[in-house]
Amino acid sequence: MPPKRVLVIDDERGFHDMFRFILEPLGFNVESAYNGEEGLGMAQAASYDLIFCDNHMPKMNGDEVLGRLPAAKAALFVMMMGSDSDPDRQVEGKAREMGARHCLHKPFEVEELTAVVETVLGIKM
Repeated sequence: MPPKRVLVIDDERGFHDMFRFILEPLGFNVESAYNGEEGLGMAQAASYDLIFCDNHMPKMNGDEVLGRLPAAKAALFVMMMGSDSDPDRQVEGKAREMGARHCLHKPFEVEELTAVVETVLGIKM
């Protein structure tokens, strides 16, 4: 079975390193986009098993990326948000209405990330 492909869309390079550090040893192929425009282009052009996207980015934020994805790809989408503030809760509700599978609040623990991967992909790691 080929490795699962994960796209991380985030303007903070440290998060890309963290995803690689956690997921690549588990057999995932992690690809990176550093802004919403780049990430949307990658998500539209290729097939991914899971897409993690930060909501707060320059050029295009996460809900804009999600809004431009077809429904099938939105079902693979996990929104990452910086806090549990009221505006972020509104974004989380909107993201779920638009088809996002899960929302993950930063900062998060390794166990939270792996639980989301297991839930969205229906696998045990």
